[in-house]
Amino acid sequence: MNPNTTITNLIGKIKLQYPEFVDKSGLGYCANASMVLQQELKKINIEGKLLYGKYLKDNKEGNTAKAHFSNLIKHFPVENAFHGRVKSHFVKNGNKISDKGGHVALLVGDTLYDVTSAQFGLPISYNLDRFLDMWADVHVVDITMKPERTAWNQKVLYTYQTKEKDTVSMEGLVDIIGNVDEQDRIDFNKWFSIQSKQVQANCKIVSSDELGQDYMLHIDKNTPVRFICAMPRSAAHTENNTTARITVAPTLLGCLFGYARYEYDFRYGLPAVSKEKDKYRGGYEVCELPFKHCLQPNSKLVYDSEYTGEHWLVTYNKPTLHYTPVKIGKAFIYKMDYKSTGKSEPTTTYEMYVEVHKEDGIKLTPTTHLNKGFHKVVFTIVEDSVNVNKVDKENDLTVTEISSGEYNSVKQLSAAMLSMESNSIPKYLKW
Repeated sequence: MNPNTTITNLIGKIKLQYPEFVDKSGLGYCANASMVLQQELKKINIEGKLLYGKYLKDNKEGNTAKAHFSNLIKHFPVENAFHGRVKSHFVKNGNKISDKGGHVALLVGDTLYDVTSAQFGLPISYNLDRFLDMWADVHVVDITMKPERTAWNQKVLYTYQTKEKDTVSMEGLVDIIGNVDEQDRIDFNKWFSIQSKQVQANCKIVSSDELGQDYMLHIDKNTPVRFICAMPRSAAHTENNTTARITVAPTLLGCLFGYARYEYDFRYGLPAVSKEKDKYRGGYEVCELPFKHCLQPNSKLVYDSEYTGEHWLVTYNKPTLHYTPVKIGKAFIYKMDYKSTGKSEPTTTYEMYVEVHKEDGIKLTPTTHLNKGFHKVVFTIVEDSVNVNKVDKENDLTVTEISSGEYNSVKQLSAAMLSMESNSIPKYLKW
């Protein structure tokens, strides 16, 4: 059996053993898959080199690969944590592939063996020249995988070509960062090392890769132009008071439950023309805050954090001196029904309406996704038992997609001023 047949047969076996290398054409697992192939080939005395390409060229090969890759991403389900994040990046970039992306395959002789080649519409084996025609920067690398297996660090052994197409011979090893967030993690670790022992002992550092989304959600009566980390004015007396932060959550109901005063706002909220700083207009603006690393406090720092999914965005380097929000929707409670239980707290059923502007939608709960559009959300809280992780299973959660007309007709009754600025509100609404 010739080497090419041996290697292609081995790739088939690897794909059966690792279904993630096949799902969505193996996107995100190219380095992992290539390393597995390299290790398996060593067992039969075939040596291969890991080849890393970056920056798809603006030529026939590069543009064909871009078109195939773009079509693949368009059909990604946003519910999947990793693939949803890839699609989010794609949409934010104007439905274009980011230049930050790259690809890894295994070079044996002059042939590339590419376990996840389907993401670019390529065969599993092709000539080295084709790879060089596609990618502007091409290096032979050593790779160290990270725990999430879709991110890695690399060392360049030598370079085939640079973005300027100059041939370069490199002596020894040159360390480079294979993941653009590595320096950000170093900055975060330095900041974390000088925080109080209480915070260090009771917080977990979370990356956007680990969470599966590169943004956090925040609700506000009036979203500021930018957020600057500070001690929350409304934190419970038992919560940590040493770390300035912006309190956020990965889900919309997590934000609502963490805010905790939505029931008070509904019953006693100040009119939109009040002189109070946070003017209540019948509902909340929903914004996303992009992030790379944040803190997840446990219940010793925030008593209800395990029920709300609360996270903290903090200032740990120059780019995080402030966070710029992106408004992606609105939410308001239309109805609250109380039912006596004979105990200290009643059962409460909420009828909430949500407008989502974000192209790939948002998470209502960890397992319920809201697409772009308008939604009626009904859920029940039993005896004040609020837990965003269980609301799907235990709280009779129902989500119904509705028309903009139905949404606006309810909004006019409950939150007519949510779309208005104070100076534009007609006199008859100034109550």
